[in-house]
Amino acid sequence: WGVNVFYATFALYKSLPYVKARWDSFQLKRQQKRAIGKTHSIWDARILVACLAHLFICVPSNIALAVLRWTKEDERVGITFASSLFFATGKIGFYTAVYFYSPTLVEMTLKDGGDALNRSKLKSLVNKVRAVNLALMFTSFLVGFLPFITYAD
Repeated sequence: WGVNVFYATFALYKSLPYVKARWDSFQLKRQQKRAIGKTHSIWDARILVACLAHLFICVPSNIALAVLRWTKEDERVGITFASSLFFATGKIGFYTAVYFYSPTLVEMTLKDGGDALNRSKLKSLVNKVRAVNLALMFTSFLVGFLPFITYAD
């Protein structure tokens, strides 16, 4: 568990400048869009949302779960409330980041591929990837909260 805490803390520290640069880029683009009378919300900056979900939901939950398991030997997912909660929020953060990142990655990769795919086929493929990732995200949310069934009694 010490390795998990070290790695998560290191990843968080190394990622912050990257996320700050993404945030600044988002703010600049938002100002440019407002200048021409359009809106640009944070949901339009899908990679930024993915980074924020990972850094502020997934990583802290993983660190908290690791510290909890490190300090208390009897903590188990599905048996104790705190470890179940950290497990569920960690899954939520991870799959939310995947949901926002994966379709954008597919779109950027294929768009740079030249004329291999025309615009409508690319948009159709990205929408299919989004739909699959949305299903995966909601399935993972459900699975993340399954350990709480033991508290139903």
